[in-house]
Amino acid sequence: IDLNDTRCVTGDVGGVVRCWKVGEGGELAWQGIAFGRLVEVEICENIEAVLSCGDSKVVQMWDLGSGEQRWDSEHAKVEIETVEYDGENVIYSCHFGNIYYVDASNGELKWKTEAEDPIGCMAVSESTKSDSNIVALGYESGIVNVFDLANEKFLFRISSHHREITALCVTETLSVITGANDFDVKCTGKSGSELWTYRSKAQPTALLTSGDLVVAGYRNGECHCLNIHDGSQKWILDGEEENDSGNAEDEEVATARAGLAHLPSAVT
Repeated sequence: IDLNDTRCVTGDVGGVVRCWKVGEGGELAWQGIAFGRLVEVEICENIEAVLSCGDSKVVQMWDLGSGEQRWDSEHAKVEIETVEYDGENVIYSCHFGNIYYVDASNGELKWKTEAEDPIGCMAVSESTKSDSNIVALGYESGIVNVFDLANEKFLFRISSHHREITALCVTETLSVITGANDFDVKCTGKSGSELWTYRSKAQPTALLTSGDLVVAGYRNGECHCLNIHDGSQKWILDGEEENDSGNAEDEEVATARAGLAHLPSAVT
């Protein structure tokens, strides 16, 4: 859904992208036929476009208003696993580790790189929030490689996890937060040095940041809020237990609990 709550875009397994008018009773604005089973759709606010990705090795960009296809990218040779929009460009990865970086305005390939291991997840910094732009690639082997997108070069490798990488995010200061099936969440600075480690008893499946906070969602349904600077725990939500103290919850925790109430058991 867009930031103005006027358009909602959906994609289905049949390969159809649909745009709905939110404020007009869910009226269909337009629909387009994508290539293959859709695995990702995203509204790109600043260019008034919709990004879609299917299992047919093709990424497509649609005009948000009219539904006209602006371009499609057919650079991938195998099935696409993940796709991200960073505010200016589109980056997508394939099952066997190749990544492609294309111009969001026309779909032209800027550069690509090949990897030695299947990619489990990917995170891209927002170019609108920092002077430089990086991508972090998490592999099934537990390795994370970080690349400078603007200068098309490898920056550093994170090799302190012992199992496959299951969650990633990049902070506004270009630190990389990683989660793995070894149950650790780690923060690595933009120089490549490890800043902190947080250990839990479950697999992290999602990571996001907001200001001075990192929120980690876990496969067992828990949600842990951490201090972004040192990894110290601020609170944990499990979505089920009542407040043991009997007192009113802290406003921050209560707000988060309300927002998480609708999520399934595995926080994604």
